[in-house]
Amino acid sequence: MVRSILLIITLLFSLAIHADSLEEKAELGDARAQLKLAMEYESGTNRPINIDHAIQWFKQAAMQDNTTAQFNLGQIYKNGYGVAQDSKQAIYWFTRAATQNNPPSQFYLGEIYEYGLSGKVDLYNASLWYQIASHNGHGEAMLGYKRVLKSLAEEQQKPKQAQDTQEIAPQSETVQPTLSEPTAEPKTIIITQMEKPTALITFGSYLLIAIMIVILIFLLLRLKKAMNQNKENSPLHSNFAKSLQNEKLKQLQDTNEKLKIRADAQEVTIKRLNIELDTTKKASFSAPIFTPYQLLGVTTQSNTSDIKKQYRKLAQLHHPDHGTDGVMLTEINKAYSQIKL
Repeated sequence: MVRSILLIITLLFSLAIHADSLEEKAELGDARAQLKLAMEYESGTNRPINIDHAIQWFKQAAMQDNTTAQFNLGQIYKNGYGVAQDSKQAIYWFTRAATQNNPPSQFYLGEIYEYGLSGKVDLYNASLWYQIASHNGHGEAMLGYKRVLKSLAEEQQKPKQAQDTQEIAPQSETVQPTLSEPTAEPKTIIITQMEKPTALITFGSYLLIAIMIVILIFLLLRLKKAMNQNKENSPLHSNFAKSLQNEKLKQLQDTNEKLKIRADAQEVTIKRLNIELDTTKKASFSAPIFTPYQLLGVTTQSNTSDIKKQYRKLAQLHHPDHGTDGVMLTEINKAYSQIKL
């Protein structure tokens, strides 16, 4: 019992110190601290879940060109986690991360344009972002690029009058009955009676427990006071919110020129890729065939250890345990088997 009380006190004390130091660093403009604080508010680690606070700190880190924060904001607005779904905001933050060569953001932009999550299907932009992501090593983007080019070829081959006559066959879902597992039999716990301690040991134990309880109450009161101060100093009524707004304006002005330069570079890249895409469309509309070396991201001059290392990396990334459908893992295994032969 004494050990349990000591452990609880230690945890509460460390949490209080951690929360204070992390918030101080975040308020001073540390992007890493802002990102970590946002993740804690989002997941409920070391502090209660608060999506509004998480979005606020994610935006602070994202304004400092933190690609992880920009990607998380895109995910929040794309999936509507804690807020209403906003495809425009999702595209904005994904684009800011994608222009900094963030392959997952580039892949999600291709997915948004391919499936019309922004309100309109745009296969040309989807193929563009899939191609950029695949060039940056995103294996699943290769399949997306291949799929979009195939759809573009099919649209060109079909008459324009028959585009609105496509029918989708309903698929019946089979529901398998779930079998209830048998409940385990209750276990009998036998408590043996301990010998009576001496009066001195008993008095010392009670005194130590009383001291621990007093310390625990003190720490709980301090933690409650800190939480009340955080509630009173809400972002809408505190000077901190005003300073954040001023800092946002300054950062927007400072990064305006950087965004213009990036936009120009992106426009040049888009024009070049559009020219390549038009050339590919005119030549043939058949989907590109990737060689086993291209699919694994290696060359014919790569040695066996490098090929094996790249294969393990891609196999772990696209394993079904990480939420993928396993299609890319099958393609990677085939390519690796062909190279080994």
